[in-house]
Amino acid sequence: MHDLKNLQKFNNELIILFTNQVTSDPILKRIKPCGGGVVFSNSDMQIELSRRWGKERIAKIVKAPYLSNESAKFIITSGGIRY
Repeated sequence: MHDLKNLQKFNNELIILFTNQVTSDPILKRIKPCGGGVVFSNSDMQIELSRRWGKERIAKIVKAPYLSNESAKFIITSGGIRY
């Protein structure tokens, strides 16, 4: 991850996307990253994707330097993404 962040310093137009699988923690009643906090601490922005009722999904901004923590509902269809 450190090497990828250094590569991005040389090219500001380069976008690096990390994904991290999560698991539910029944004791804390929340989700937690399987890979620990490494991806979170090394990212500039974090968007949490979750499935709701039926085909509805929610994208929630969790960490962003210039955006407020908001969420948006969307549906994935055979024709693309609808919101």
